[in-house]
Amino acid sequence: MAEDLRAIHDDAYADEFLALEGSGRVDRVLAHVTIPPGAKVLDVGCGHGALLAKLDGRVGEYHGVDFAEPFIRSARKRAEEAGRTHCFFHLADVTEFASEHPGEFDVVFALDISEHVPDREWAAIVSSLRAALKPGGQMICHTPNLDFFIERMKEHRILMRQFSQHIAVRNVAQNVAFFERAGFSRIHAMTLPHYNVLRLLHPLSRLPVVGRYFAARVLIVAEK
Repeated sequence: MAEDLRAIHDDAYADEFLALEGSGRVDRVLAHVTIPPGAKVLDVGCGHGALLAKLDGRVGEYHGVDFAEPFIRSARKRAEEAGRTHCFFHLADVTEFASEHPGEFDVVFALDISEHVPDREWAAIVSSLRAALKPGGQMICHTPNLDFFIERMKEHRILMRQFSQHIAVRNVAQNVAFFERAGFSRIHAMTLPHYNVLRLLHPLSRLPVVGRYFAARVLIVAEK
């Protein structure tokens, strides 16, 4: 499975993902997160290092981990060109990296990666990342919401197909369950708008009964 996942997270996908950086995706997440001064941060599935660009100068130390070599190569190059320091990028398996750094991080970000990982592997990742947090540390997860009507259409192949890399899109309750089973003490879940024009539909998410079909993204903040 790991080799299959690496194969579809290639240079072409890396180029497509880069286009999302101007969407405000990371800014929307950070608006709901409090990061302690001088925090040691782990960015799981770091991609091109978009989060680092937003955190530069705000944290003590940044570590980005990704299993896709095209992303790590790009992230290292961009950080070097920008003259960023106190940042480190690791081409590594997430669970293995976390096991080598127990209790080290104040904040762990997992932005738009859980939908790329099957249930069993994601459960192991969440547990390992909890172990990598300091007591009281937080894990932040951002991911598509399966209940969003567009995701439901993709699921049933109505007019569109799911992205090949998105093999495990989940709804709010399904996402929260992984953090509960991993033993996080406080779990706060909310929904966020889409980062494209579909964000205009988000006010409809407050409607009774049908509102969940207009909530495009899930944000979870879980405390160890």
